[in-house]
Amino acid sequence: LVVVLCLQGLVLRNICRDGLHATGGLEKEGLSSLQCIAELDQNLALYRLHAYELMFIQESERPAKVARLEALQATNAVVLQRLQALFPSGDGAACLQELDARLSAYVQTMARLRGQMDKDFTGAMAVLDNEVPGKVKQLQDASARLKEYCAGFAATRVRQTVDSFGSINKAVFWLG
Repeated sequence: LVVVLCLQGLVLRNICRDGLHATGGLEKEGLSSLQCIAELDQNLALYRLHAYELMFIQESERPAKVARLEALQATNAVVLQRLQALFPSGDGAACLQELDARLSAYVQTMARLRGQMDKDFTGAMAVLDNEVPGKVKQLQDASARLKEYCAGFAATRVRQTVDSFGSINKAVFWLG
C-alpha cells in the first residue's frame, strides 16, 4: 500500500509539474505576446496619425508633435524588444525582423517627407502619394503576420494548458 501511495504521489507530482509549466508558458509567453501586439498596434496607429498631422500643423506646434513621434518610436522599440525576448528565434523572430524592417522603412520615409515639406512641397506630396501608401501597406501586412503568429502561439499555449488539466483529471481518476 505504501509503495502504491508513493507511486501515485510521483505520478501526480509529474503531471502537476507539467500543468504548471504549461500554465506558466501561457501566462509568460502567450498572454504577454498578445499584450505586446495590442500595445504595438495602438502605438503604430498613433504614430501614423501624428506623422500625418505633422505635415499640416503650424510651425510652432511641430516640436511638440515631433517629440510625440519620437516618444512613440521609443515605445515601439521597447515593445519590439520585449517581443524579441519572447521569440528569440524561429518564425516569431522572422515576423519580428520583418515588422522592424517595415517600421524602420516607414519612419525613414516619413522623416524624408517632413524634411522635404518646407523645401519642395510638390516633391513631398509626391512622396506622400506614391511612397507612403506602399510603406503603410507593408507595415500593416507585417503587423498582421506577427499578430497571426502570436495568436496562434497563444492558442497553442491554451491548448497545452487545457490538455495538462485533462491529464491531471485522468490521473486522479485512475489513481483514485
